[in-house]
Amino acid sequence: MRRANQFWNRLVEIEHKYIETYRSLINENPKILAAQNQIDALIKFRKKLETETKSAHDIHTVAVAKEQIQGVAERINILSIEIKSMRILEKKNNKNNIEINEINRKEAVRLIRKDSGVWWQTAEVAYLRYLDNRQRAMKGGTELRFRSLDADNIQIVNRNRRDLSLDEIFEGKGEFSLTPLPPNAFTHKSKGERRRLQRTQLTLCVYSRRRQPRLVTWPMQMHRPIPDNCTIKYVTVTRKKVGPRTEWKATFTCYCDPEPVLVTSPNATATVTFEPHYFGDCLRVGQVTSSTGDSEWITLPRRELTRFDYVGELIVAQCGARSDLRTALANLEWNNAPEHLQSLWAQIRDAPVSSRWLQRLIQAWPKNDWQDDRRVKFEERFRRDLRNWREITGLRLRLQRARLDHYRKAAHELVHRYGTIIVGDVPSRQCLDQSLRDIDDTKAKTEIRRLQQIAAPGILRQAIIMAARAHHCAIVTSDTPPNER
Repeated sequence: MRRANQFWNRLVEIEHKYIETYRSLINENPKILAAQNQIDALIKFRKKLETETKSAHDIHTVAVAKEQIQGVAERINILSIEIKSMRILEKKNNKNNIEINEINRKEAVRLIRKDSGVWWQTAEVAYLRYLDNRQRAMKGGTELRFRSLDADNIQIVNRNRRDLSLDEIFEGKGEFSLTPLPPNAFTHKSKGERRRLQRTQLTLCVYSRRRQPRLVTWPMQMHRPIPDNCTIKYVTVTRKKVGPRTEWKATFTCYCDPEPVLVTSPNATATVTFEPHYFGDCLRVGQVTSSTGDSEWITLPRRELTRFDYVGELIVAQCGARSDLRTALANLEWNNAPEHLQSLWAQIRDAPVSSRWLQRLIQAWPKNDWQDDRRVKFEERFRRDLRNWREITGLRLRLQRARLDHYRKAAHELVHRYGTIIVGDVPSRQCLDQSLRDIDDTKAKTEIRRLQQIAAPGILRQAIIMAARAHHCAIVTSDTPPNER
């Protein structure tokens, strides 16, 4: 884990160096720097006007300030267009230097992959993830981030030396093996009996720090059958910290020929756009418009919205209880506490209250001889916070999985009904924040953010794209090259 973490950070360091060199080549023109400084000054001035508008009580003053804000925004847009055109020209002038910079980046990445000291499967997964995150960062205008070692979250990738069938995996002929399941494990009438029959064991080979192989076995429950006609390439075992508990998950990557899909209208085209809003008792997430002009909506039912509202109420109540608990803890004499407890209290005092830090404090407190009588009074409040934390985490996880299953079913229905699907874009968080600047009502902003969080249109978009690719359905997105559309 430590070497894999260092490997990722070295890749991110190379990427930051590449971006810095690229920006220095593009921004050599003094006109670009001058225009960028003007934009920064205008943005600060606009924030100042927005602050004054919120505190003003005179209607005339507010109207004048809004006119000034609108003028500043127009000026920023004009300067941004000018900078964009100048940067395009600089790219053409510095084309050779930009290509040399890209060659140097690839060579540095190649050397790091060669000398990383990480097991080749783990290094390959980290490199593919680096390429994926790099592409997303370049499109979103962000940068890759360094990672610190997280012992709570672990990912183990075990890859076969050759593609194996399902029978060979059950017989244990590969790098990992499964205990065979009964033939009626997924067809039994009783749901409880199906769950019992789906229990199996996963055994795979992992390597210690000294490169010694170890066979590790996990009890596992298969949620869905693996197709008989597929070949299994590798398995990924992930340990993730979900609230106060640890969740293990095994994902099998299979290669198989897709089954022929009977499309109702193979020549029909559907366009999917995402505009979440309430309509009656449901939440409309995506609008599907066919080539004939008919339209329908992909919705979340009312029962799902009620559950999200209940979880939101629990979160609000827990935040209030945490704040009260922090206020009560602040009355203690932390200057006389042991150094370890002082550091934990500093995390709770200076940052938003987190159940994780509260539980770390209550676990470390009994090990130090300090104000045991006060600790006993706080233990019940800590236990109550832990119970609420577990309940909220479990409910939120179940709701997210139910929403994902609902979106996957809707995506498969689209794939079976249309021959070509055009998928629109989902506005990024930065675009959403920019669109909310003109809204003065804080409650309205909060409701819009909550609506986006519940609807999660990005998950629906990804489910449609994955279903279309799995069934070889024609899919058109903003990322599709023009020659493939």
